[in-house]
Amino acid sequence: MGLRVFSRVKELHSHGVCHRDLHVGNIVVQDGQPLFVDMEFAAASDPAKPCYDLIGPERSGVSVPRRHAEQPNANQHGVWWDAENSEVKTLGHAFGSLQDLSERLANL
Repeated sequence: MGLRVFSRVKELHSHGVCHRDLHVGNIVVQDGQPLFVDMEFAAASDPAKPCYDLIGPERSGVSVPRRHAEQPNANQHGVWWDAENSEVKTLGHAFGSLQDLSERLANL
């Protein structure tokens, strides 16, 4: 499932959409396919640039949602795949780090 979610994140980004709140609680599975829900913080993004949902706000250049930035907890720095100290269960905790997934893809 981790590889499917990883592929869906990349697909979403290729359409110029950044979810900005992707964590375990915002994924549902229908017919074996992961679907992203709670698009409240979604923003347009340049598919040619790095993906916030994979690497976070600093490296992607996409801002943290204002409501996250205003929170007095770890989510104020954003939620993305390998976010550390997140208040929510990240995709990295559920499916493995991006590095692990990239290695698994290379070995397929």
